[in-house]
Amino acid sequence: MAKGFGKKKKDNITPIGSVKKVTLNPKKRKKRQMSDVEANDRQIMKETIKKVVFIGFWVVIFVVLIWVFGAWLSNRHYSSYKIVAQYDNTITSNSQAVRLNNSVVVYNNDGIKCINSKGDVVWNETYQMQNPMIEIDDNILGLADYNGSTLYMFNEEGLIAKVSTDKPIRNVAVSRRQCAAVIVDNSLQTQIYVYDFTKEQNDWLAASFSTTMANSGYPIDIAISPTGYLVEVSYLFVGGTQFSTSVAFYNFGAVGQNSTDNLVSEYSYADAVVPELKFLSSSKACAVADNRLMFYGGDQYPESKMDVMINEEIKGVYFGESHVAVVFNNTDTDVEARYKINIYDASGSLKDTIYYADSFTDIFFDGKRVVVYGPDKCLIRSIGSMDKFEGGFDNSIITMVPTNISSRFILVSSDSMRVVELE
Repeated sequence: MAKGFGKKKKDNITPIGSVKKVTLNPKKRKKRQMSDVEANDRQIMKETIKKVVFIGFWVVIFVVLIWVFGAWLSNRHYSSYKIVAQYDNTITSNSQAVRLNNSVVVYNNDGIKCINSKGDVVWNETYQMQNPMIEIDDNILGLADYNGSTLYMFNEEGLIAKVSTDKPIRNVAVSRRQCAAVIVDNSLQTQIYVYDFTKEQNDWLAASFSTTMANSGYPIDIAISPTGYLVEVSYLFVGGTQFSTSVAFYNFGAVGQNSTDNLVSEYSYADAVVPELKFLSSSKACAVADNRLMFYGGDQYPESKMDVMINEEIKGVYFGESHVAVVFNNTDTDVEARYKINIYDASGSLKDTIYYADSFTDIFFDGKRVVVYGPDKCLIRSIGSMDKFEGGFDNSIITMVPTNISSRFILVSSDSMRVVELE
């Protein structure tokens, strides 16, 4: 037999055990892995960009709509009103009504009560007073009888505190932080008490100091900052035939402890009486003299920022959180109006002048609006811009109170309380 017969060789067949494994170069493997990661990152980035663009688009649409609505609202003029709700409410002829935030407070010599926007009596307190004095800051109300010796502190929920001074009270100022400053008097000296009603009752009296006519003059008005630790006092000093007034600032916070008697700044004004003081904010204060307006700035050491000289008789001054309204008899012959009302901002800049033809009861600020109203008529104006509403109401109103809705107000009359909406 020929050699190799029956064992035919199969070409191109590789034994199973001898198959070669194909492996990638480490650099190539890493490159492929990085390519997969980059592709995944690109996909995530694309999806993120789509989401950002989508959200951004609707944010822009929302902002534009808000801007359009705000522009429409700010330029809207109202010509009439409708009654949304009405509640029976009898106010006696010897009572007065004032605004306490979004509620109405009615008081007289015998007591005080708070009525909410639904016509419900939230709280009441009885007392006997000859000449009740009320001071309000935001939702805090201080009440005392002139020459009495008891101070009441309220908010919209009810009585916060009641304290006896043991000396006749001459003046009161309150802070929304539940603090109060009180001028008390006796035959020898005048004292100023500062109370902090957020503390325990035994610690309510935060500070006190005395003044005499011979040393610093007689304190004629007092104000306390919203923070509760800055107190502004005007002192009238008379010497012979001359007189002057000084406006002093006391700091009862940590900073003021480094100053003698907590006195951090003081300004003197010759031949001037300063019967009106007010903190417009925690760092802005105002004083009103018979011949000028004084504006101060600073939340620790108030400094004089601007004096606005006045050469007309001031008929009234009304304060807001960032504005001051000063009322004069109108002497401009080219305008037929009974009163001229200048509106200043907290820095002393004149922002608007309003001419008002009728008698009025009160002036208050509501955001960027000023409201002038009397028993029969009302003017609502955007400061420095346009009249929003000018007209009369059916009933003679005692007090007008804004609400959380810019077009709604509470009108208090002698026999009812109505919620009206401007149209």
